[in-house]
Amino acid sequence: MISKRQITGYLKHSKHVQTTCFPAQKANTMMLKPSDAYTAQFTTQHPDTAVAIDADATPTATATRNGTDDGAFNLTVTLIATGRYKITGTVPATYSAGDIIQITVNATVNGTNATAVIDHFQIDTKRNSDLIDFNPTTQSINVGQWAGNNVSSTDFSVLTYLDASISSRSTFDPQSDQVTAENIGTGSDSTDWTDTEKQQIRHRLGIDGDTSLPTNTGDLLDIKTILQAATRK
Repeated sequence: MISKRQITGYLKHSKHVQTTCFPAQKANTMMLKPSDAYTAQFTTQHPDTAVAIDADATPTATATRNGTDDGAFNLTVTLIATGRYKITGTVPATYSAGDIIQITVNATVNGTNATAVIDHFQIDTKRNSDLIDFNPTTQSINVGQWAGNNVSSTDFSVLTYLDASISSRSTFDPQSDQVTAENIGTGSDSTDWTDTEKQQIRHRLGIDGDTSLPTNTGDLLDIKTILQAATRK
């Protein structure tokens, strides 16, 4: 006869951690991944004396996936000592993270047939051993430094240099005028803008605190023509 009172099972998995499941069955927090090898053990005992004895015939083991018996999870039961059996199998590759698995054993002991759940676990896509510890002190990324080493300074030049050139910020890099000239056509044949041109632009856009009418229009093209040319580039 086999029952919860008479079966003492313990689990033996990849890390050889043993967990007593009977007489009081406890939740198994271990997780397996699809295609992982599965191993568990259980024992059978005489119903009267509680002495370990073999079942009348080799017990059978069945896997239940999310409440439904699943023959795709093939399990083999092997006698390894008197009244002691080992279950082996491979978790199907089709299983998914979150699947709840129960392992049920059916055996006839001393002429009486009985069934008991000897193991249950959850499928996951990662085990603790698959996870990588992160040390922010030694493994963090300095975003500013990374950008400085990996991002070309010209990637952001067009708008930045244009803004600085038009507003005539004294703190901006001197090369800004040249970069602006390369990106936007002017009335100066792609050379540095003249003071007259800059004054015209500041006046027309009303920026940099200078909105007075320039005294000399010089050779500056119409502002609409300049902006259209920049758009085409």
